Amino acid sequence: MKFAFSPRRQCRSRSLGCLLACAGLVGAIESVSGQQPDNVTIDARRCLQIESPAERLACFEAEVSAAPAAPAPAAPARTVDVAPPLPAAPAKAEESTSVGNITSLQAREPNRYLITLDNGEVWEQRVAKRFQLRVGQQVRVEPSQWGSSYRLFIDGVNGFIQVARVR
Repeated sequence: MKFAFSPRRQCRSRSLGCLLACAGLVGAIESVSGQQPDNVTIDARRCLQIESPAERLACFEAEVSAAPAAPAPAAPARTVDVAPPLPAAPAKAEESTSVGNITSLQAREPNRYLITLDNGEVWEQRVAKRFQLRVGQQVRVEPSQWGSSYRLFIDGVNGFIQVARVR
């Protein structure tokens, strides 16, 4: 006696059967090669139409055993630098710490200023951020570890602001 399944149940049954068949296929590949599975290309259309899970699995295994393994794609060549890191280069004159007093503050937009120091340097605040900047304060500008960024510090005030040199 054969039971009538709804189309939805048939779809689930086929999906589950295909999933189990693929899991068995991976296991078959690993057991045949004894190593990690290589790339294998098969035409499985015929096998997908078989209703019985056991017969479908046998079809997949027959297709896999008859198919030649495709060559693995060549990995892109990568060079690895194994030399020990070089000591840091001496700081350039423009990358050294700069200390000066604020002689002028020009607001570019709210909480973003153009800062002029008494040593002639002009710095622009990069990110709008509240910071206790006042004319006459002594500030220290240091290069950041991240590329060409600079940080402006005020002694006795927590934090810093990111700045870029204008002059």
